[in-house]
Amino acid sequence: MIILAVDRQAEIFILSLLMGVCGGFFYDCINILRLIIPHKKIISSLEDGIYWIICIYGVFNIMLNNNSGEIRLFSVMAFFGALILYNATISKVIMSVSEKIVNIIKFIVRLFLEIILTPFRLLWIIFKRPVKFVNNNIKKTRARLLILIKKYVKIYVITLRERLRLILK
Repeated sequence: MIILAVDRQAEIFILSLLMGVCGGFFYDCINILRLIIPHKKIISSLEDGIYWIICIYGVFNIMLNNNSGEIRLFSVMAFFGALILYNATISKVIMSVSEKIVNIIKFIVRLFLEIILTPFRLLWIIFKRPVKFVNNNIKKTRARLLILIKKYVKIYVITLRERLRLILK
């Protein structure tokens, strides 16, 4: 075990604290993404797993570069302490503000789409009956046409068979 100077330990402690705050902020970004685009549980679990892998890599990287790979309890405790403190304080404010902003943006987008699509809805109300009438007539005509084609094909096949019989005789 390498003995580190107090100032070096303080530097590692502060780096671990900053890493914990960055980890908390990164998780808030993931949660904001989940507010914008709802996710299924499997995708959320996958995102959480990737999040923790990145966090573990960051803490390991700090320990590897600053502690010569030695795991120091104060460094791990500083990371998780900062993460918990961030989630208990700053995260709540950030998430409430973000939720309001996302809801406002969603409302504006819905309103914009409503304004854009209203003329098309009115046109559909006007043209719905004629379109359905034409569609039904097309279906009926297509069905009749298929029946006629089947009859023609049967007649043609019968005629071909008779011609083949005459040729082969």
